[in-house]
Amino acid sequence: MNQMSITPRIEKIRQNYINTKPSISYERARIWTESFKRTEGMPAQIRTAQAFYDTCNELCVNIFEGELIVGASGEYRKCGILTPEFAWKWVDDEMDNFPSRPQDPYEMTDEQRAYIREISSLIGRENPLRMLFWRAPPRKQRKSA
Repeated sequence: MNQMSITPRIEKIRQNYINTKPSISYERARIWTESFKRTEGMPAQIRTAQAFYDTCNELCVNIFEGELIVGASGEYRKCGILTPEFAWKWVDDEMDNFPSRPQDPYEMTDEQRAYIREISSLIGRENPLRMLFWRAPPRKQRKSA
């Protein structure tokens, strides 16, 4: 049976990944938040669609050294992305502990922390999914046959 060996390129990518500390990426949260600021006053569905469009249009595609297949969820090879359209309160609650928490620690700069604190009040107030559910029409009851 033939055994395949790891190429130098793959081994370099592997070592880089293993030796990289995970970081927080807030680029997606920044795009989403800026979109929500621009669309204030519009219906929640339109704002959510516009924020998704803006995210797809503006989010950078990162190409890391040695990659042949590209694209990552954030600007770092190993990162946790912040998604304001989903649960956000936990981010605000745990942010100061990201670097030291026992499970999934993440590096975070002071600049990132300051920006996240700045947008937290807006996100908490205008979480798009919460707004959609509040505005959803009541479910209709089916008649039994």
